[in-house]
Order: sequence, then C-alpha cells, then structure tokens
Amino acid sequence: MSRRIQAPILFGCFIHGLFSVTTAFAHDSWLVADRHAIAIDQSVNVRFMTGEVFPIGDAATQPERVASFVVAKQDRTVPVEGISADDRSLGATYSTSAPGLHIFGVALRPRMITLESEKFDRYLRDERAVDAINLRAEDRSAKDVVEQYTKFAKTVVAIGDLIPRIGLFSRRWAIASKSCP
Repeated sequence: MSRRIQAPILFGCFIHGLFSVTTAFAHDSWLVADRHAIAIDQSVNVRFMTGEVFPIGDAATQPERVASFVVAKQDRTVPVEGISADDRSLGATYSTSAPGLHIFGVALRPRMITLESEKFDRYLRDERAVDAINLRAEDRSAKDVVEQYTKFAKTVVAIGDLIPRIGLFSRRWAIASKSCP
C-alpha cells in the first residue's frame, strides 16, 4: 500500500479513536498523610479519602462506618484516637515518641449494595467477565445482584532518627508509583 493511501487511513483511525474513547472513572480510597517523615513528638495528620481523583475526597466517610483505624508500631498495633470528619475526609492527628516506621491502616465496616440487573450486566461486559455473562444468560432470571463490600487503606510514616539513615523520605523522586495490597 502506498504512503499516500496509508496516511489518510491512519489519520482516520486516529480521529475515530480520539472521539470514540470515553473516560473511565474509578471510585477509589486512600489513606493520605500530610508528611511521610517526622521527628519524634511532631504530629502527622492522616486522612481517609474516597473519590475519583487522587488525593481529593468527594465526601467524608462517617466515623460510624470505621471498623478500625490503627497504627502498627515496632512491637504492637494500637487504635488511632480522635477520629473526626471534615467536608471531604475522615482522619486524625497522631504523634508519638516511638521512632521507626509506623503503618497506618483503616478498615470500613462491610456494606451491602444492590445493583440493578442491567447495570450489573453492563459491569460484567465492561470487565469482560465472559463466564459470568454466560452463567447469567443461562439463568435467564435477570435478577438484581446484592454485593457485600468494604474498603481498606494504608500508608507509612517514618518517625524519629530513622529519617537521616534512610534519606529517601526527605528527597523528591521523579518516578510515578502505585502500591497494591
């Protein structure tokens, strides 16, 4: 095929792709610390957020939904005290005299949701869950689906004399990263 013919075809494919793509939004949750390295007896604000744009929360999770909000230290795990909600997040301010890496974690209570049959089928198609689609097609009852879900989030904060030894917490890195549980 000549280059004169290829160029319009490629341009047409590009334009088609440009206008046929839609944005997929993912509702996600994060535990965000205002600093990831602090000195002993300094405080850190740790906020649980749920939204579609990291790290901006859409609305605060209500405190009664929290099953646990804890911090794991070197030798034990303790509850985080003073949890409160603001307009967009739920969290607490934490300080300690114990040096080391402190891992904060939030778990929400399970919640039941019902998805209408058509929405669930659309979700299965979007996820390309062929086996589930086929099972639902065989059943032919087109029932709504009840799902139980919960959310978990965690973050790490370095506290105390660990900061100068590690160094990487006080330096900006020009790489993107994502942690998956």
